[in-house]
Amino acid sequence: MKSRKNSVRYDNNYNHKIRYIEALLQIPIPDHRKYALWLIVAPYLVNVRKLSYQGAVSIITEWLDKCDKLKPLVGLNDKIKPNLAAAARIGYLPISFSDLKTANRQLADLISCQIK
Repeated sequence: MKSRKNSVRYDNNYNHKIRYIEALLQIPIPDHRKYALWLIVAPYLVNVRKLSYQGAVSIITEWLDKCDKLKPLVGLNDKIKPNLAAAARIGYLPISFSDLKTANRQLADLISCQIK
């Protein structure tokens, strides 16, 4: 896997918030949640926003609850803690939106509808 240490640029006007990820956290999605949690949400909350562990868990749980109303997905809440721990331990950054368009076009398209 390509290193993404420098693939995300921060916008200082947003206090280290990444627009596409903030949009993702506002919308429920029926699919791609495992992928989003692993490569986008967990590393973003821990390594970019620098939230506490409990703060990150709270945001992720709230987002997954909204997603479950569209389409239930059993067992994903059990993956929150391991994904946050891995993101913190390894220190990887979330995938950039341009890389997401290549790696997971369907998820990128879902998010694109929200950020226009």
